[in-house]
Amino acid sequence: METIKRIIRWIVKSSEDPEKISLTLRGLASTIIPMLVLFNFGTLPDINMFVDGIILLIVLLAGGITWFVTFYGLIRKFKNTWFNG
Repeated sequence: METIKRIIRWIVKSSEDPEKISLTLRGLASTIIPMLVLFNFGTLPDINMFVDGIILLIVLLAGGITWFVTFYGLIRKFKNTWFNG
């Protein structure tokens, strides 16, 4: 339970000034709150479309990261195999 509390504090508190809210949380709020106002706190299809967009973004980022790691590993393998003997 203490670990969860530390993770929540890490997310909420700013790393620059612990007295302030983190930029990550402020950015998330500044993204979600206008969307809720825009959708008038949303009908179910609007909320579903918004959540689907977030899920798609997460999937695309995860895919990009895994491709980057794969490509980096391939380059490192070629470098270590042919250039470091």
